[in-house]
Amino acid sequence: MKTTTTSIPKKKITLAEASKNGLLQLNPETNILVYQGELSKELFILDSYTIVIISQLINIDITYNLNQYLREKNIYFIYTCSCGLTGFLFNDFCDDFIILDKNGKEPKKYFIKNITNNEPGKVIIETTDNNYLKIGTGDFVTFKEISGMTELNETPPRPIIIENYESFTIEDTSKFQEYVNGGICEEVKVPKLAVFKCLSERVSNVYQEDVIEDFLNDNDGENNINNNNNNNENRINNNDNNKKMKIIIKIMKIIIILMIIKIILIIIMIIKMIIILMIIIKIMKIIIIIMIIIKIMKIIIIIIII
Repeated sequence: MKTTTTSIPKKKITLAEASKNGLLQLNPETNILVYQGELSKELFILDSYTIVIISQLINIDITYNLNQYLREKNIYFIYTCSCGLTGFLFNDFCDDFIILDKNGKEPKKYFIKNITNNEPGKVIIETTDNNYLKIGTGDFVTFKEISGMTELNETPPRPIIIENYESFTIEDTSKFQEYVNGGICEEVKVPKLAVFKCLSERVSNVYQEDVIEDFLNDNDGENNINNNNNNNENRINNNDNNKKMKIIIKIMKIIIILMIIKIILIIIMIIKMIIILMIIIKIMKIIIIIMIIIKIMKIIIIIIII
């Protein structure tokens, strides 16, 4: 009896279908639907969506029209694609997107070392190698448990300006009570408004700095927190590098000293060998002279006998 086996070909799935399960794992409470229709027709089908994500290359005119349609409906749009070694990502969350938490990290807390009575007042925190300012200019903080300058305790969040990895400035504190000790400074996440541009505008003005806006900055020209954090991390890295360099320099000094000692010992050995050689030469000369004298004496004795 002969039996034959046939393999059922696997059904090919789209990238969107393959990504669905992964997205659901990130947030199981999110309702994710895969749209299989033509994007150039019947766009009203997308009206019930909160956000539309395109993960493959499509015609640019279709993308422009889709993006514009979604903006009019206040629907968020993400267009991304990986093209081998290169790729791109475009976000359009419309004109009134509120950022509640710009980095998703836990608010930072710092122990206060000192606060000056100046305009502006300078706040200095307790720092270690692993504990330094990781907040940036334009961020907001609150204060509590301060002794002396109690005017700052339990007040609304106030913006800061970073000076370095251990200090920042706030408003005028010259009329406040003098700081005594203690206190905790805590970061507060303040909602910020972000205004996005449509794809056609971003593409047509891709090289203009006034179009490429960083949503981490506000309209008052706040500095990018990443720059401050990078500066702080660079400072710490530089400190670590300096320590390593000092250790390396000490090791190099020890090695050089050892090499000098070794060279001196070699020179001493050479000098000893030269001295020994000179002594040997002198001894050999004396021996030769003695031998010559003995030989002469022998000759003289022989002559006398004869």
